[in-house]
Amino acid sequence: MNSPANCFFNASLQKRFLTLRSVIAGLVLGVPNYFSIYFIIKALKNGMESSVVYPINHVGTVLFTSFLGVLIFKEKLIPKNYIGIVVAIVAIVMIAFAKA
Repeated sequence: MNSPANCFFNASLQKRFLTLRSVIAGLVLGVPNYFSIYFIIKALKNGMESSVVYPINHVGTVLFTSFLGVLIFKEKLIPKNYIGIVVAIVAIVMIAFAKA
């Protein structure tokens, strides 16, 4: 089994070290993930129901990554994709207002 210590030891044997690029990529991925979890916990502590918090978080993540795919990777969306995005937004609004 590969424990974190074992992985680090193997990486050091192979002369694989941290690079600035991997640190920046880790921060770009890690900071939004940290705050996503932070705000989920905060919302749950403030009385929001989990049946509202989790769907909004997951659908919001899908929408955000779709948006980034279009902006960064110049992905072309087909009409079916746009319909899915609109349905996801409507779902978030309906869930938020149903529990309000």
